[in-house]
Amino acid sequence: MKGTLAISVISALVMSLNPTLASAASKPGSSCKQINESTNSGKTKLFCLKSGNAQIWVKQSDLTGYAFGPAYRLVYRYVGGKQERLSARNQWLKQDYRDEKSFNAIRVAAYNSIRNLKTDASYENIEFEFITRPSYPKDLANAITLQSKEFAKRLSPLLDKKLVIKLVLVTEKDKKYIDTELPKLIPKQDWQGALDNIAFYDTIKKFYSRGGTGGGTASYLPDQGFAYYIGHTSSLAKINTYWPEIAPHEMAHVMQGVLANGFGGEFGEGDPRAKWHGHLVEGSANTFGMAFGFD
Repeated sequence: MKGTLAISVISALVMSLNPTLASAASKPGSSCKQINESTNSGKTKLFCLKSGNAQIWVKQSDLTGYAFGPAYRLVYRYVGGKQERLSARNQWLKQDYRDEKSFNAIRVAAYNSIRNLKTDASYENIEFEFITRPSYPKDLANAITLQSKEFAKRLSPLLDKKLVIKLVLVTEKDKKYIDTELPKLIPKQDWQGALDNIAFYDTIKKFYSRGGTGGGTASYLPDQGFAYYIGHTSSLAKINTYWPEIAPHEMAHVMQGVLANGFGGEFGEGDPRAKWHGHLVEGSANTFGMAFGFD
């Protein structure tokens, strides 16, 4: 017994004095003991994860698992203006370790072409008027503000004069404001009906039944000379159900309206001579929203 103990102590000392030996047994695919424990194998960082009935070491570059929030969406947050995603190990990932080869080449090309658009760091051709109601959750308002400014950096170089964007954020607690004050800022006929969902935001259960993230409506009004983006969510909402695609999606609608001088026209959407078709309006907004929503 004493001899065995002595050998164990000596082995532990040798391993601690020689980290190369300590990490040698830790290789991708080999067994590990403590879930979420991490170690280094040479220059490779490994994490202990459950795989079937076993627990094995997995390379950081192979981590693709993600956590689901209470509304069954992926969970994101913003720290110092940088996006982070919650992993299945309950750790915040500051980058996506997957290789581009993990994605369809067309998607990669589209993502890169959009993200590489010319930028204007000061978005000098855009002037925001931020109107955030007191009931709107601050962390969500901060995320929307950050994302809208990031989109504006790509929109600004496309403009040859100043564009005013009224960005209004409301919740279910702002019904009186929506009925009496909002029409003074933005003509009601342009957004009427777009805020009906807030009737379902007074309880978490009903809010989650609507996706748990809120939404928005946006456009450009050439006769008024400004654009708008009205965002809505529940006063009970938290960042763990926020979907990052929404803000750049709505800002894409602003861009569409500016470049086409508004959405209105002589012919309705179903007419082949119409200025816009719904699939183009929403499809391109989804494309830009996903490209700018996720780093």
